[in-house]
Amino acid sequence: MAASLTNGRTPTTTPASVTFTSVDFDNFKTLASFRVTLDAMNVLVGGNNAGKSTVITAFRVLAVAMRSAGARRAEQHRGPGGRLRPGWLLPEDQIPMSVENVQTNYNGEPASVTFTLSSANQLILWFPPDGGCILFADTAGTMSGTPAAFKRDFPVVVGVVPVLGPVEHQEAWIERGTVTRNLGTHRASRNFRNFWYHFPERFDVFAKLVADTWPGMEIKPPEKDVALKYFGLRMFCAEERLDRELYWLGFGFQIWCQLLTHIVRNSDATILILDEPETYLHPDVQRKLVGIVRRSGPAILMATHATEIIAEVEPSELLLVQRDQRSARRIAAAPEVQVVLDAIGSVQNPMLTRLARTRRVLFVEPRDFKLVSRFARRIGMEALADGSGLTVVPLGGFENWRRVSSFGWGVAKTLGQPLLLGVLLGRDARPDSDIDEVRRSLGKDLAYLHIHDGGEFDGYLLNAVVLQRAADLLASESPARQSVNVAALLDEVCDAMKQVALDAYVARGLLPSGLDVADVGVVRARLHNEFAETWAKPSTRQALLPGNLVLGALNRRLEAELGTTLTHAQIVASFKVDEIPRDLLTVLRGLDAFRRKALPVTPTEGPDLG
Repeated sequence: MAASLTNGRTPTTTPASVTFTSVDFDNFKTLASFRVTLDAMNVLVGGNNAGKSTVITAFRVLAVAMRSAGARRAEQHRGPGGRLRPGWLLPEDQIPMSVENVQTNYNGEPASVTFTLSSANQLILWFPPDGGCILFADTAGTMSGTPAAFKRDFPVVVGVVPVLGPVEHQEAWIERGTVTRNLGTHRASRNFRNFWYHFPERFDVFAKLVADTWPGMEIKPPEKDVALKYFGLRMFCAEERLDRELYWLGFGFQIWCQLLTHIVRNSDATILILDEPETYLHPDVQRKLVGIVRRSGPAILMATHATEIIAEVEPSELLLVQRDQRSARRIAAAPEVQVVLDAIGSVQNPMLTRLARTRRVLFVEPRDFKLVSRFARRIGMEALADGSGLTVVPLGGFENWRRVSSFGWGVAKTLGQPLLLGVLLGRDARPDSDIDEVRRSLGKDLAYLHIHDGGEFDGYLLNAVVLQRAADLLASESPARQSVNVAALLDEVCDAMKQVALDAYVARGLLPSGLDVADVGVVRARLHNEFAETWAKPSTRQALLPGNLVLGALNRRLEAELGTTLTHAQIVASFKVDEIPRDLLTVLRGLDAFRRKALPVTPTEGPDLG
């Protein structure tokens, strides 16, 4: 398992903390009027000159501006509408971009970028026609302009991975303050050894990440170089027990070490910014990068052209940037990924590429796997949570199980390699005869099969204690919110659905044919008693209810009571490990064993397709 980036500490950013929710561009470089809506993972894709780097650049400028606002009092500046208001003017030599051509089409009008937070507060970068950049801060209350007030109203941190290059052959020792000033600039590569010399606190975390992700390599802390005529630093790596200085190793390894360094040092940030991090990296390492940044702590905003990265992330984590549109479009489903690849000029089929690499296919509803993935990460199964070793293929509904064998056979013939097939199904209200047919028909073709008897996977979230804990955390984030009795709300929601659940339970039990009128009455009475016993226990009630509908109804009640709702991520994060149901742990362990199962080496034979 990869090293924890927080080194055992609790990250300062939690699912309920203040986050960036959107960024709006007005007359800013290539983006005349454009919006990007942000989530936990945001991978910007699109053709050349589409505007991806423009989005990244705005966040780079914001990072510099926020450091200034956190260090000195605001002054009066003229901003939007020509009125005077408190703001922070950035010296042009500190702005990480040229402001000469900041206005779209050089139209002489002011340019602006507005960053909106989950607290509804906003940060505005204002670029007047006569040059320069001013940061303005909008809050619901009075903006005093002091550093303390700014940090209170905007408790967010923008972490930036700078443009990286090879390390210096001979790196002179420099002052700690110089290293700090250069961290977000192109000079960071020249100060790499100095960073770990002056800031060694998380070196163990960094070194373990290197060892976990680059087999056979062990990196050591920097040391003084007494052989140089000036005071310099050296940094050695043990490659198969042979020490080599970092400079003599490949550019790919040098860049990888720097990437991991910036990821580790920014593990407490709110959002981490990366611009085309794939440069110099082997495709295998590009794929590893996705898993590392996903569990690093901050939200991620990454621009990329790499098809390996595009294929590795979830479709919903991709944001297509096109200059002729008014906003970045989040990809809805796997088939649309090809639209992204077409936009960047790639002829690659991402699913076939991943299939050729993993050769383990898991047929499952994407919503179910996303929830399983969240629980896997909660108990430390990071590789399973990232889908490592698996290609997830949407089944498109229980009724499509018959396509599994023919799909697997067809892909195996296309790739010229045998595959391992797995299926994860939710039973819902289907009779035993349907389940028996699936097991009988697919058994010989599958390396993994699990049919979930407990209704929908969303039902695992219907734990009143956990839901209360998550709601209390939300309430504690805002003084205006009052705690609510979630158990009572959940009972009310469930009671409203009780009759629908009972009708479905009885209908399923009466499906077997051949019952006469007298038998129907007896069976119906037995089913009513079984339902009552199951309903009486909160731990078993979940199997009787459509979890997604219950959570939707509960969130509508919470919206009315708290002014906010609970996400799946917030609920799963509120589970204690010993509260995760045993049958769900069995699913996780089974999937983890499937993703690590040895691959077959002999050709497969096709099924009888009749």
